[in-house]
Amino acid sequence: MQFFERIFLIIILISLTKTLYAQSSKIDSLQLVLKKTTHDSIKSDIYDELSKLYFEEDLDTSLYYSNQNEYYSTKSKDAFRKGRALHTKGIYYDYANQLDSCLYFLSQADTIFTRVNRFDRKAAVVGDIGLAHYLRGNNELALRNFLKSLDIMKQYSLPKDQAKMMNNIGLVYKSRNNFDMAIQYYLSSLEIKKQLNDEVGILNTTINIGTCFQMQDKFDSAYHYANLSMIMAEKLHSLKDIITCKVNMATTLASTDRTILAKQLLIEVEKEVKSNHLNKMLPSIYESYGTIYTKEKNYQLALNYFLQALELATQTSSLKSMEICERKIAMSYASLGNYNLAYSHLQISQAYKDSLVNIESAKQMNEMTVVYETEKKEKEIEKLHLSNLISQSKLDARRKERNYFIISTLLFIGLTGLAYKAFTNNRKKKNQLNVQNDLIEKSLSEKEILLKEIHHRVKNNLQIVSSLLSLQSNSIQDEKALDAIRESKNRVQSMAIIHQNLYQDESLINIDVKEYVEKLVEYLFHSYNIQNNNIQLEMEIQAIRLDIDTLVPLGLVMNELISNSLKYAFPNQRKGFIKVSLYHESDILKLSVYDNGIGIPSNHSNFNQNSFGHKMIHAFMKKLKGSIRIYNDDGTKVDIEIKNFKMDKQ
Repeated sequence: MQFFERIFLIIILISLTKTLYAQSSKIDSLQLVLKKTTHDSIKSDIYDELSKLYFEEDLDTSLYYSNQNEYYSTKSKDAFRKGRALHTKGIYYDYANQLDSCLYFLSQADTIFTRVNRFDRKAAVVGDIGLAHYLRGNNELALRNFLKSLDIMKQYSLPKDQAKMMNNIGLVYKSRNNFDMAIQYYLSSLEIKKQLNDEVGILNTTINIGTCFQMQDKFDSAYHYANLSMIMAEKLHSLKDIITCKVNMATTLASTDRTILAKQLLIEVEKEVKSNHLNKMLPSIYESYGTIYTKEKNYQLALNYFLQALELATQTSSLKSMEICERKIAMSYASLGNYNLAYSHLQISQAYKDSLVNIESAKQMNEMTVVYETEKKEKEIEKLHLSNLISQSKLDARRKERNYFIISTLLFIGLTGLAYKAFTNNRKKKNQLNVQNDLIEKSLSEKEILLKEIHHRVKNNLQIVSSLLSLQSNSIQDEKALDAIRESKNRVQSMAIIHQNLYQDESLINIDVKEYVEKLVEYLFHSYNIQNNNIQLEMEIQAIRLDIDTLVPLGLVMNELISNSLKYAFPNQRKGFIKVSLYHESDILKLSVYDNGIGIPSNHSNFNQNSFGHKMIHAFMKKLKGSIRIYNDDGTKVDIEIKNFKMDKQ
């Protein structure tokens, strides 16, 4: 009777999974089957489905079903179901934004699927690990796992999954602005989707390819793929995709000489966007109008559309769109002869551009930190695994020695042979452990060299940025622009000095603050061409070492404060001194920058709250949980107290 009951319930479960996905009663139907079954394997299947259904609606309920799924999969002693339960639980923690737990359960699922030779599921798990990293901006780790997943799929002939993974890899390269590699993977994905006749997949990938060409200003290719996308979207009756394709086509045409056709298409698509409440597309449409009217030399009308595009981009806080709109507004004002407004908007555009550069730099630094921390965790896991092996070997040896001692009372001759054998085995194991220890030490040394090389390359890249800024300054006559270039160069250099110290120091995680401050100040004095007999420097730096997460923002803050003193405190070759002190007291890091110059003007112009430097300092104060006090006392005084920092005493 139990056999037929199980067959009946399995048939019901298969029917549910195939026919009830679009029905609101699916959850109730699954729970009804759950009440009727007594089989652990079927309960595991149902709880797995229920957990997935609640991913986006109710994470607490999803976790409950996920735990039940894991319990019954373990009880059923079915390795595949156990791996699937762990896979589902890992995805739950991804939705819950708990990356460590997500990777922990996905790693366990990976191990099980490898053991039971389910490489289709293993490939999916590795791909989900990559997706978890991608959603958090860790492109390096995402790419590694996507490529690993794709390699498994190719070995086991999983074409549909290969197409999806190639599309994911294309997304990573696109986010890195490596459009050639992105297009290469998109085309490979497109070829497979054509073979599978996956029309929806073909449409999405074709749109992605057109976008890549458009971002490279390859407008002929961009228009070709936008047109192909349009034809497919109309065939599939996908209204949103149809409008998206029209916007892409109009934007591409606006950047070419086909302005009449572009204008006609923009008028049509603007009405469709507004009637379907797709307002996120309006900035691109208004920017395209502006581009067309600029080509027609109707600069006032172009300016009006650029201003509308800027207003919408500001509402969504899209820095890239805001930077482009401000730059085009500046060009429109210049064409209309209003050079003051043109210069003002050009400055705003440059500020947005600097912010984008800083965000990208921070993202790259964060990505390198995540890679380093991941490798460090893997190294710790390897050490723990080796420690367990050693402990197990010791336990085995002790157990054998105890047995040999008991047997020795009965069989002394046999004991001699067994003792010799045990001695031989122990010696072999010790030799093996020595070999493993040598390999570990070699691996650690190689990883330290690799990490130093990373810091060296980051430092070199920052030096390249600094050199590019210097080259740019040679062609700029405006003093304010030159000053902005110099400030950007100094900020870049303050970070470069940190990475230079990291790869030169024995420690790879913290830096000698005194040495760093001396180098930074020396560079700033040289940058502003300060003669030693004009401005004297006093430094009281405590012998401490700070980690990179503390010193990068702290270095940028010191750069701003010391630069302000050098620029504004001593006009007309006035002599004076600057005093910099940094010390640790009662779990608070205290930084002071004093000068005996002319002091802060009553209107505090040098500390304008709208300036980039002022915003940056206060942003870093928020990150470091710090406070800042600026006041006049025989010159300018700045006192900073920081609570959020990591320090190693020398």
